[in-house]
Amino acid sequence: MRGYGQSDAPPGIDQYTLFHLVGDVVGLLEALKEDSAVIVGHDWGAPVAWPAALFRPDLFRAVVGLSVPFRPRGPVRPTTAMPQSEEAQFYQLYFQTPGVAEKEFERDVRDTFRCLLGALATDKPSTVGMVSRSGGFLTGWVNPSSLPSWLTEADIDFYTSESPALDFVAG
Repeated sequence: MRGYGQSDAPPGIDQYTLFHLVGDVVGLLEALKEDSAVIVGHDWGAPVAWPAALFRPDLFRAVVGLSVPFRPRGPVRPTTAMPQSEEAQFYQLYFQTPGVAEKEFERDVRDTFRCLLGALATDKPSTVGMVSRSGGFLTGWVNPSSLPSWLTEADIDFYTSESPALDFVAG
């Protein structure tokens, strides 16, 4: 995905439309010199995989969507149907205002990774849903005293070093 890992991250929000993201996947197929592919999208990647298969059925012979079902365009903007109250808002709404999540996540990038990835080691991992308007996304997430067996401090160090301006979103 555009802006993740070491990929290009154009500064303008207008450079992250579904048309741009699908275009990136089409460009990947061209770069790999592949005539067609099965596209798989998980979580925030699924809303890119679904339209890729719809826009370019000549290239994508099948689509797998994990975690997020296909949802055709409806009569209202999706963000207007997301739950919110005076105290909290749906997590996807939290990420709509440029700079808000980045500021929170970049406060301590290493702790952010430990909280988000380390939560998978607990019996009751934090869940993503509503975000407190007075706290933030990481409110309630615990920096674990130990990491799961599949994650080392060296891994956390690597992820932190690759994210000087944290460019991922938990998901």
